[in-house]
Amino acid sequence: MWISCFLFPKEIKSQQLLAQISAVQKDMIILEKSEFTMIRNETEVCMEIRSNETEVCMEIRSNETEVCMEICSNE
Repeated sequence: MWISCFLFPKEIKSQQLLAQISAVQKDMIILEKSEFTMIRNETEVCMEIRSNETEVCMEIRSNETEVCMEICSNE
């Protein structure tokens, strides 16, 4: 009986450690998901910026062409 009393606190401690490990694992999963979401959002923003940049460049080229045509037609 003395041995079981001696082991009982160790069992409690091991259960506490397992609970802490489980909590840390859950936190890691939440962190991974939030990091993934953040990276996905950053990627979407970058893609949108590139798309807008392409549109602006195309508009500039179009305007340059129009201006050149107007200059040439006025000469």
